[in-house]
Amino acid sequence: MRLARYYRTARTVHLERLASFYPGELLYQSTMYDFDLTQLPDGASAKRVRFADVLRIVWRREVDFLELAEPYAPSAIPQNLALSVARRISSLIHGDSVRFTAYAIENADLPSKYAAQWHVPLFVMRAIFKLSVGFIYRSFDRIVFGTEDAKRNYIALIRSSVRRASPATRVIEGLPVAREMTSPASRLPILIFLGAFDHRKGVMRVIDAWEIANAHLPGARLVVMGKGPLEERVVARLARDERAELIIDPSRDRIWDVLESGTALCLLSQPANGWKEQIGLPIVEGLSAGLEIIATTETGIAQWLEAHGHRVVSPSIAPDDLALVMKAVMSSSRDRSEITSHLPAIDGRLAADRWLHSHG
Repeated sequence: MRLARYYRTARTVHLERLASFYPGELLYQSTMYDFDLTQLPDGASAKRVRFADVLRIVWRREVDFLELAEPYAPSAIPQNLALSVARRISSLIHGDSVRFTAYAIENADLPSKYAAQWHVPLFVMRAIFKLSVGFIYRSFDRIVFGTEDAKRNYIALIRSSVRRASPATRVIEGLPVAREMTSPASRLPILIFLGAFDHRKGVMRVIDAWEIANAHLPGARLVVMGKGPLEERVVARLARDERAELIIDPSRDRIWDVLESGTALCLLSQPANGWKEQIGLPIVEGLSAGLEIIATTETGIAQWLEAHGHRVVSPSIAPDDLALVMKAVMSSSRDRSEITSHLPAIDGRLAADRWLHSHG
């Protein structure tokens, strides 16, 4: 079976997953801030391409399966529409076609978000999304929903299409397995922020609450890792805090060193126009290291986190209230093994890949 995965924007974790995913070439158009090509596993292939190259692959049927961005990804809709049209015309001419697969985790009510952002009547925006996403959706052979929220979101938009026999669908929660620690599984009183320094990830809200909480957490430290447009503000705020450490643009090894030694991870995802936290890679990686998680109701696994002893808060939580949550979490008596005991035996993204591509 010939397989390719097309990620319009690639990041390091996409390369790392190739070590265990079904063999196939990774194609990408651009990269995220954390992309590090040196992490490409031995024997794996990754190549930067133009969109015209991907269209050619579909038109000439150069692969059997092509994994694409999910149908509901708003920035991918124009490309996915073009690829879906090319696939259908190619099928009419040649008699068969490339089969599309996708991992779907979009959990935002995008018609409502874009209607408000662009001042367009909601029924108009909903009709546009329903027609475009529905057409794309029906072009896929298999789709895995990485959260129950994502499946409900698709059903709410295109009920009739979701309930048809094609594409075949399955829900496989995007949860990690417990990480095999490279160092003793110690737990130091470290609260971690990992992610982009922007308003969507709530980095300044985390720092605001930490400045209140740290007076009640003797010996505790805050470690902030990432980079982004708010970097200057983050640097200025943390420069005056002797118990805070800032790591800008950390390497993957450095990230795991911190995760393996800390107590809790806080990702305070915020509502934004045209975007909602689908899962949150820092949350996934924190869980795999056995950390306590503080997240907002924005993440698609909020219900799972709450059901398994983690703290889920409103994205607009007041700094004083968040400080109390931080204090409680940093005082948790749960050890790493208890936290990771709730994780699946097989990584959710790997299980999804196996189901998507183990046929043909």
